[in-house]
Amino acid sequence: MQRAFSCQHSVTHLLRRTIACAVFFCLLGARTATPETTLAKDKLSFKPILCESDANTKRETADCLQRFKELATRDGDELRLNMEGGKTKVYTDINGGCDPFKCAAFHLTAFYPSLQSFLVQKIVPECADNELVSRRSGSILHLAATVPELSPDGKYFVSIDQDELCERAYDLAIWSTSTDPPALELKRKAEAERYEYWTVLGWARDDRIKLKVWVHDLHKQPHESYDQDVEAVRSGKGWKLVWGKRVDRILQKPSLPTRTPGPPAYLTPH
Repeated sequence: MQRAFSCQHSVTHLLRRTIACAVFFCLLGARTATPETTLAKDKLSFKPILCESDANTKRETADCLQRFKELATRDGDELRLNMEGGKTKVYTDINGGCDPFKCAAFHLTAFYPSLQSFLVQKIVPECADNELVSRRSGSILHLAATVPELSPDGKYFVSIDQDELCERAYDLAIWSTSTDPPALELKRKAEAERYEYWTVLGWARDDRIKLKVWVHDLHKQPHESYDQDVEAVRSGKGWKLVWGKRVDRILQKPSLPTRTPGPPAYLTPH
């Protein structure tokens, strides 16, 4: 009797181990198949997954779409974004026999895992901008054409507009990611006679951004043109700009058009 019980106990123990192993490998397989875009919020997830465009088609490369697994697909002129809850958002290029001012092309630029949001660039003649699309709610935030940069812990992101031809909604802006859609916390737009060309040098920490700005001021007589170091600093009262060292430029002409100068010298390759 004791032997029979021992044998039965051994069989039961073996069966439990077999089931445990099967469950373990199933979970392991499921983890391996998890798309890169839905990983947990570790440090890597605060960095956007950038999507390069094909030199010939000007659309997402096959390698890029493969990295997105089933979250984003392309079929000809249609870019499909798979949202949470089984919904789909479709962007359709308009490029055949259209009014030049209504033609548009859409390109998946990036994905932010921590925000679970796509960045889609819309290109129209001479202009471009971005839409930050939330997979969770479907909310859309309109941004400049440059890729916004998240803070180290993903609490904020900064966006700059460097468009030389089209009207800017802002020159520099900072949003909080604590809400969906993100909440605007700082917006700067230069006056008509003052040209500002901003560059993000990097986040020092979540509440401090190092920036540089080229200023061309037509208000002043004689006109002023200079580069200036700036820090955006956040405290309990919100964000403020702290203006630092200024380096004057020598103007080649008495005046320059407000929106036509090229990029500042520190952006030009040497």
